[in-house]
Amino acid sequence: MDFVIYGNTQLSPCMLIMNASPNIRQYSVEPLYANNERIAELLVGKCVARLQPNQKLAYKCWDSSEKSQAIAIKLGLSEVVRMWTMYTKKLVDPAHIDKAFCPAKAYQILEQVRKLQLSDCGEVHEIRESVDWPTYIHDSEVIMNIDPNGQYVAQDIDTGKLLGYLCGVNITEDLAYIGSYCVRPEYQGRGIGKALWDKTIEHLGDRNLGLVSSEQNTFEFYRDVRNFRYISDRSVIVMAGPLTPNPQLIDNIDGISLVSIDGHNVRDVIEYDKHVSGLDRSVLIESLYKIPENINLLAIDDHGHVMGYCFINEKNMRLYYVEPLYADNERIAELLVGKCVARLTPNRRLEYKCWTSSEKAQMIGTKLGLSEVVRMWTMYTKKLVDPAHIDKAFCPAMHEIWGSVGWSRYIHESQVIMNIDPNGQKTVGILVWGKHHYDLAYIGSYCVRPEYQGRGIGKVLWAKTIEHLGDRNLGLVSYEQNTFEFYRDVHNFRRVILMAGPLTPNPQLIDNIDGISLVAIDGHNVRDVIEYDKHVSGLNRSVLIENLYKIPENINLVAIDDQGHVMGYCFILETINGVYSVEPLYADNEHIAELLVGKCVARLTPNRRLKYRCWTSSEKAQMIGTKLGLSEN
Repeated sequence: MDFVIYGNTQLSPCMLIMNASPNIRQYSVEPLYANNERIAELLVGKCVARLQPNQKLAYKCWDSSEKSQAIAIKLGLSEVVRMWTMYTKKLVDPAHIDKAFCPAKAYQILEQVRKLQLSDCGEVHEIRESVDWPTYIHDSEVIMNIDPNGQYVAQDIDTGKLLGYLCGVNITEDLAYIGSYCVRPEYQGRGIGKALWDKTIEHLGDRNLGLVSSEQNTFEFYRDVRNFRYISDRSVIVMAGPLTPNPQLIDNIDGISLVSIDGHNVRDVIEYDKHVSGLDRSVLIESLYKIPENINLLAIDDHGHVMGYCFINEKNMRLYYVEPLYADNERIAELLVGKCVARLTPNRRLEYKCWTSSEKAQMIGTKLGLSEVVRMWTMYTKKLVDPAHIDKAFCPAMHEIWGSVGWSRYIHESQVIMNIDPNGQKTVGILVWGKHHYDLAYIGSYCVRPEYQGRGIGKVLWAKTIEHLGDRNLGLVSYEQNTFEFYRDVHNFRRVILMAGPLTPNPQLIDNIDGISLVAIDGHNVRDVIEYDKHVSGLNRSVLIENLYKIPENINLVAIDDQGHVMGYCFILETINGVYSVEPLYADNEHIAELLVGKCVARLTPNRRLKYRCWTSSEKAQMIGTKLGLSEN
């Protein structure tokens, strides 16, 4: 039997299954099952009557069913294509094909593999839960900030349903991690996982790839088929169980004080973490201690030196996990974790990870009343990667991939505040904020749908956000005169010039400077650029810069003197609407700044629209904008 598809642009369907193809939005009748053609026609006719006119409709039927084809013709549809059903062993037909007027597409899933979008995050959590994986709040959003192109989903192109997910994140020029490889159980065995894997590996390239495996069959598969042949002699033991008080836990140590991590000591914790892990995880630590639900303690000796620290974090299933727990010795580690868990209510379920090579760490888990539930192997494709001081890592940071590189401060320190229209179930307003420091915060994305403006929604959003931000120094950006005056006069914000225009070549731009070389930012010099940025901005923006230079569409240059010192750097970024933006442009003087931006814009095709921001107080910066042919907006 042939499979006939009818369609035109006049009507809409019965089951109201929307086609989620990126290029076509349509409705599909499937399934339409009935005891006879009159009931089938009644059903689909009444369903169609509920829809707006002029929607695109797809309707499938067997070529053997003239009655079903007659229904399609009555709907005003015409044949567009025929499809054949094919099998490798035997034919499979509905048990009562005479009642299948428009069969369901259960036998065939046409999927596309694409990059994850923010709107997919909720459904990705559903996929993880469908395979009994615990999910961490904001997993996907965090990874997106570390590697914007590192997450992929498989999507049914007809229904829009997400079927599978895999993330592969580039950490450095030669290291990447893979995790969260999952496909909904009912769609497994159809090649969806392989398609996700192939797309992810294409993104990761020739880096050393790492992953964690906890099951023997998947361990052997990754080792033998995917070539993860570098396997640590140490595996990770996962211990878990209900928290039970134990009076035998160490209660105090002479010369050791425990305090909470705060803005005054967090830099010391970060330096200690660098020493133990061998990585710069400043964003991770700064994010963790600011999340009010997290429990933390820091161990300090009589000289004020950090001797260890511990975090207890909450998963989305009311499960708490110790991660990380770093300390100079097992007694300090036991003291830290014991005092942290004492802050939890009894019978909470706790998870604790430790290396098989550390009997001392395992003993702490046993004292907490936990027992082993699973072991995990760390596997790599080229070489093993271990913490710099593994003897101090009593409970390593195994929080998927981002635990090793830090979290984006804009995810865990930002909230989205929404007002919901109770009738339409629609978001009508949003205000996003970010706490960057204990005395600094920024406000942005302040917007209300036009049809809901003037109803006090914005005022409610503003008041709630200001309540949270407290007495910090608040910053924002405004480019319209009326909003500028409003923030200045009403909300006490005490201006940045935005210059824009089509890019026009200017031969008067500085072409070279003796003793200054320009090179692209790469894995060899990015740390120097980060240190220079810290010096200029006073902030640690390592994740920002490491993300920016890895995006191939971005243009960048760094200026270096004869001694190899960074003298400035520049990025040109493409915005969503195709406009290019110069940001940031930092330099020791205006000549280097002009050289950097001039050479960067020279790589753009002519007549591209360019944006450039500068302070009203800097005539030199404004002059560069003028030389670029831009004018103040």
